Amino acid sequence: MIVTNVQSGCKIVLQSTHALLAGYLAEQLAFDEKPPFWFETKVAIAEHDDSKMECKAGRREYLTDAGLPRDFTLVESTADQILIETRRRLENAYRKHRWMGLLQSMHVETLYGKSQVDNEMRKLLKVEQEHRTQVLRDLKESDSTLRMTYDWMHWCDR
Repeated sequence: MIVTNVQSGCKIVLQSTHALLAGYLAEQLAFDEKPPFWFETKVAIAEHDDSKMECKAGRREYLTDAGLPRDFTLVESTADQILIETRRRLENAYRKHRWMGLLQSMHVETLYGKSQVDNEMRKLLKVEQEHRTQVLRDLKESDSTLRMTYDWMHWCDR
């Protein structure tokens, strides 16, 4: 969740709600000519965080020691938990459409590519980089088109 302290308590936006809001922003983008796979891109934007761990009753990961909501950036996860979540995110996206998988792959690289990660995550990122090249070739799309499209996704996400 995204937690903002306000005078009356906390304003909370769940991760999946945040992704839907990003989708609304994507819907407002105007183009002279729609980019390739625009429908799939909008769906990827609207559900890009849906595979994150959900906040469920009885679980304390998203609560502070005082019982207040904890912002997602403050939730600690082990390297194994992050790797499992990342694989699940990629599998779900690729299962729906290869373009959606490519965008999720770019998102994973943005999240973890420049941070200190363990060897397993580094291997996964390397495999994804090679996989993107092959999928782009299969789809007859360019790396620059993917990067431009991901930049829109990233803008909507932020």
